[in-house]
Amino acid sequence: MASQVLPAEIIHAQYASGVLDFLSRSFQRIHLVVFEERVFPGALEEVVLLFADDRADGQSAPVRLVSCSNLKELSPSANQREEAAGDLTNIRRRYPMSAFGYAYLVTRNVVEDEPAAWERIKDMLRKLTTLSTNDERASYDATCLIVAHWPGDEVILDEECVPDDLSPDVFLERMLRTLFSRSPVSEHIEARKLFWTNSSPAEIDF
Repeated sequence: MASQVLPAEIIHAQYASGVLDFLSRSFQRIHLVVFEERVFPGALEEVVLLFADDRADGQSAPVRLVSCSNLKELSPSANQREEAAGDLTNIRRRYPMSAFGYAYLVTRNVVEDEPAAWERIKDMLRKLTTLSTNDERASYDATCLIVAHWPGDEVILDEECVPDDLSPDVFLERMLRTLFSRSPVSEHIEARKLFWTNSSPAEIDF
């Protein structure tokens, strides 16, 4: 990964388009992090952080803007949605007919001790399924939230605190429906039969 502190004018200056075009052709994932507050004491001008990762495969990648109030907000959860969206764009190019889901695991202490982070995680997962209103393939087909803790050797899943729309059951149903709708009816015959057997007639739409 390449990282660099750059002047904020990289976003709008006349020379910026050439620089951003070069980055787009050189890397598969590019993020520019902009801040609402001055994050570097003593800096004479506003700055942005550049993060570029994975060498390009010959196609131009989008440059994504990530907005944060300050450096404290710049954490894995703060830009997880943008990174996940970039991963999806890359893999869709290789497997355009596949169904793609995103599962996120957190420990119980996040729910109990970090309510703000807990709300951000749920919001992020919901937004990953609505990244584009014009093209459904630009979004994940389903997202799932798993909460667990392991006081000893046993792993315990906490399902009660997970919203219904992010539950594993709903996640798997959406993934199967998407897979069946995109693939020829002659494929996954046994899986289709099992799914239809456990679905009400009103739910079968493919």
